[in-house]
Amino acid sequence: STNIKFRISETGNVSIKIFNVLGKEIKQLLQENLPSGKHTVQWNGKDDKENSLAGGIYFIQMIAGSYQKTIKTIFLK
Repeated sequence: STNIKFRISETGNVSIKIFNVLGKEIKQLLQENLPSGKHTVQWNGKDDKENSLAGGIYFIQMIAGSYQKTIKTIFLK
C-alpha cells in the first residue's frame, strides 16, 4: 500500500481517483467534504472491486474546489 498526503487551504469537497494508463478510472479513494489542513489517504493497490492490480504506471487525480492535479505513479509489487 501507499500513503497519499495532501494539504487543502479551505474546507471543501475533495475527490481522489486512480486511473490506469488507458485513462480508465479503477478506484475512487476519496469523495468527501474535508476541513482545511493536512490529510492522508491510503491506497492498497486494489481496484473498486477489491481485485489486486498488476504492478505498473498509474495516475492519481485530485480535485479540490477549482484545484485539479494529476500525477503519475509507479506501483511496484
